[in-house]
Amino acid sequence: HSAEEKAVEPVWKAPSGIIGLETALALAVTNLVKPGHLTMVQLMEKMSLNPAKLYRFDKGSVAEGADADLVIFDENETWTVTDNFRSKSNNSPFIGQTLTGRVKYTVCGGKLVYRDGQTAF
Repeated sequence: HSAEEKAVEPVWKAPSGIIGLETALALAVTNLVKPGHLTMVQLMEKMSLNPAKLYRFDKGSVAEGADADLVIFDENETWTVTDNFRSKSNNSPFIGQTLTGRVKYTVCGGKLVYRDGQTAF
């Protein structure tokens, strides 16, 4: 949604939805892995392998000859969410929260597409 659509007052008349992709992994590490509700392996299954299986995509695993689609992250790095998102949206209830787990690199189709705050190489 455009900034104009989201800026409608009162807020309940604006289209629903928040930015989620940029905080999803850190929120899951912070709230599920660190307290012991899931292991890191279980989280990775839930965030990549299982969705790939549900949609019948040949994705979600690392194997010779497979697409190199990877997210490399530091599971122990803490950071504070700001409204400086890479996406067009900046609507998040998590702004100001300190989270654990920070994406360092994203590789898509074997190409580096994100590195520590920089995109589209």
